[in-house]
Amino acid sequence: MSIAGRDAQEYAHCAARLAGQPGLVGIEVNISCPNVADRGAVFACNPDASYGVVEAVRTAAPDHCVYAKLSPDVTSITDIAAACVEAGADGLS
Repeated sequence: MSIAGRDAQEYAHCAARLAGQPGLVGIEVNISCPNVADRGAVFACNPDASYGVVEAVRTAAPDHCVYAKLSPDVTSITDIAAACVEAGADGLS
């Protein structure tokens, strides 16, 4: 299941609602969405913002695989990927 949100709390809310649902294999965290709380900046363009969202989802759904959906439109995708893995992502897409 792919989720998106306007801020980290909304992502966490979506993940919590999905956690434990039969047949759910994993949660794809679409951080390519705009961060409304930060004037529309894309989460996936900032390692700290990416970390915050993935960490919130990991906490809300600890028993599911969490995948971070990255954006190719960044100067250093490795920094974003590292932040997501550090926050608890099981994989990247």
